[in-house]
Amino acid sequence: MMTLRDDNADMELLPWIDIEEFNPGYMMRSLYLMPKRGNKTD
Repeated sequence: MMTLRDDNADMELLPWIDIEEFNPGYMMRSLYLMPKRGNKTD
């Protein structure tokens, strides 16, 4: 389970890959199992 700092609690979680650029079927089917990334760069 992921724990975010209080100041990042409202951060949107995105897939760890860019699904617009890289979207093979085997990855898309298991995307819900993969780690997420935040939308902030800092």
